[in-house]
Amino acid sequence: MNSQLPVALGANFVTLATTNDAIIKPTFSGTVMIKNADGSNVNGTDFKDGAVPTYTFRLSTYGDSNVTNPQFIIMIPKGFTATTADFSTLTNTQGTDIFSDGGFAGPYNGTSTIKELGNYGPNGEQLFMITLTGATPTWGNNFGAQVKLTLDANAKGVVSYNVYGTPRVSEVSNYAIANGTSSYGGGSYTFNVNGQAIEVVKNSTGTNNQQGSINYILNNTVELPQFTGTASFGNLNSSSAFVSGNSINYISNTPQSQISALSVRLSTVGDSTVNNSQFIIMIPKDFTSSVNDFYLIDKDVGNYFGGVFNGSNQYSTSNYSIEDLGKVGPNGEQLFKIQLDFNPGWNAAQNFGGQFKLTLDQSSRERRTTYYCLYHK
Repeated sequence: MNSQLPVALGANFVTLATTNDAIIKPTFSGTVMIKNADGSNVNGTDFKDGAVPTYTFRLSTYGDSNVTNPQFIIMIPKGFTATTADFSTLTNTQGTDIFSDGGFAGPYNGTSTIKELGNYGPNGEQLFMITLTGATPTWGNNFGAQVKLTLDANAKGVVSYNVYGTPRVSEVSNYAIANGTSSYGGGSYTFNVNGQAIEVVKNSTGTNNQQGSINYILNNTVELPQFTGTASFGNLNSSSAFVSGNSINYISNTPQSQISALSVRLSTVGDSTVNNSQFIIMIPKDFTSSVNDFYLIDKDVGNYFGGVFNGSNQYSTSNYSIEDLGKVGPNGEQLFKIQLDFNPGWNAAQNFGGQFKLTLDQSSRERRTTYYCLYHK
């Protein structure tokens, strides 16, 4: 029996040792501050010509913990890049100033190692892992750093982030628990890095010290051309010469063949990155038209515009669309919207010429006649 005593004592020791060595994880409370250079919110900012936001993060936790050597993932926002040399640690004064709304108490009294993991964010964002050698970064021992970003000149589009999606700053789940559930922007997230799943925990106030969101624009370098379009009111005679309809007195029994047409030249000049250009056409007062009464001018197109037209006007209905917007002009005039799938540039010889067949507006004429009769009385 005596020989069994050491075995029992040994078993109890192992159990006790296991209990004492259990990892006590703190709550992750890190955040990232993404601001314009002047400290304002980035929402709606168009980053181009090398302009970048400031990108500062705080690694912090709270609660009891015996964690050492914790690891964190930093995600660089889409459209920007960085290197390990672009990371610089913050002093307590810098951190207190930057994180004034959420607080900062540092600097970290251990050491840090930064490693680039590659472009493994959900949209190809660049990831870095930071390993702190020492205790978890609790209050009074926060780790803060700023990242110098470089704009990717080829990146385009609008970028949006919020606390419910991919975290910009997070802690590997082996070392902490989330601050808040997923429904509040906390919870966990898994990065897939070169085939390896890395689970991280999030902070529900991990964007600008709040449950915030950010959105910005990348390299919106739209060049707008100068509009040079014009319109004419009239018809061509038998000699293909233009005859203006401005001096004609239109009455109720004017034959349709004698009613002038409205011809439009849609054109621009100058450099442009615009496609799918749109134009508004206003029908002269007391006339109406319809989408079925619009035609491409297929002959002598330049004659409607004083000989000023550059292009063959050889388009199909797949190149344009027309929409009746209703009688919403300033005096009840009928408006149409024409959308082209190209820019009708002058230098590219892509002017667009179209014509509206007009009809006298009976209701308008009746109103005008009534008014005229009352006036003469």
